[in-house]
Amino acid sequence: MVKENTENEGRRYTGNGQGNLNTVLGAIGTVGALGLLGGNGGLGGIFGGNRPPLPPPATKDDLSYERQLTEKDSEIGQLKAEKYADSAVLAAERRLADKIEKIETSMNSAVLKQAEYNVANTAAVSGIAAQTTQLMRLTGMVINAPTMLASEAGASAFKVGGASAASNVAAAA
Repeated sequence: MVKENTENEGRRYTGNGQGNLNTVLGAIGTVGALGLLGGNGGLGGIFGGNRPPLPPPATKDDLSYERQLTEKDSEIGQLKAEKYADSAVLAAERRLADKIEKIETSMNSAVLKQAEYNVANTAAVSGIAAQTTQLMRLTGMVINAPTMLASEAGASAFKVGGASAASNVAAAA
């Protein structure tokens, strides 16, 4: 295929695009090979000639520093955990105190109502008991069994069907 170049009049070139691709791939391969072999005279990564030097061996001081750092990190972690736990406990205590205060308010209200009710009921029961005692004394409805047995006159007054009241009381007891 023939293409015309409008910038350079009179010059013609032929190409199908394959040459440009080959040129690019060749350049990439050359750069890669130089990197593999090492551009500074060695064979690069093939035999390990360009690897970085090993770090110096760990010394006693390095291990001591590492141990100190680990201890400090542990201490910081523990302090953070304690701070979190303290704040969680404080929040729980506040919630509990609020609940206890609500319960105390409710209980105090109920106790005051119950105390008023108890005073009113005690007065009512005392009044009824006093009235009942007075009524029983006035009407003579209460007659003690030992008193009836001791008094033959009282027993004869309460004869039921030919038997004395004293025998009825004794039989009932």
